[in-house]
Amino acid sequence: MKFSDFYYERPDFLKIKTEYNFLLKNLNNSINKEEEYEYILQINKIRNNIFSLNSISMIRHTINTNDKFYNNENDYWNEYSPYYKELDNKFYKIILKSKNRNFLEKKLSKQFFNIAENSIKTFHPNIIKDLQLENNLTSQYQKLIASANIYFKGEFKNLSNITPYTLNNNRKTRKEALEAKYNFFKENEKKIDEIYHNLVQIRDKISKKLGYKNFVELGYIRMNRNDYNPQMVSNFREQVKRYIVPIANDLFEKQGKSWH
Repeated sequence: MKFSDFYYERPDFLKIKTEYNFLLKNLNNSINKEEEYEYILQINKIRNNIFSLNSISMIRHTINTNDKFYNNENDYWNEYSPYYKELDNKFYKIILKSKNRNFLEKKLSKQFFNIAENSIKTFHPNIIKDLQLENNLTSQYQKLIASANIYFKGEFKNLSNITPYTLNNNRKTRKEALEAKYNFFKENEKKIDEIYHNLVQIRDKISKKLGYKNFVELGYIRMNRNDYNPQMVSNFREQVKRYIVPIANDLFEKQGKSWH
């Protein structure tokens, strides 16, 4: 099946919310571990469908940000994804309190519960409006980058189309391509700076509301970094700087000489 054949329709949030809450109530009142597991499967079926529809919409929107239909769908997901996240958090709170966690971990994996714990740490109903703004700002950036229409070699190219020319064997071609590419960013510097500034502000606001010092702490949890932390990454970066960078610089120097 081709990606273009995948079916998409906008989900009805109120209908899903009603069904979701009904299952959550049954899950919370389950009389045994098997029944609890069965309700989790039913809820996950709903969640998987929502995730699939969201992914299809997002991909088709990024393929063509001028498509009116998927522009509207992108707006829908920007607004409603925090509400779907709120439903997920209700679900996670219930299963994290389950007396049958050992049984459920064998069925669903420990990572499922790690993700549940992280999700709880990254959401609160009082940040829904902030998440919607964050989504909109991210979409603004995507549309701006997708709007690149760079005239090069007698035709207009987007950022992906011009990339092969920046890697061309001919030094003059590489130079011209890179100048054309980065001229787009120069022309849109003010817009990019504004979006970036606003994203930093709203993400810092979200982080503070959730009780974190800054977005770095929240960012690691959002990405489900359960197996390493910022200190370990800092140590890794230092080793890259000490051991890898000198080798890479040497290779680039030799590469530059060979291109001349």
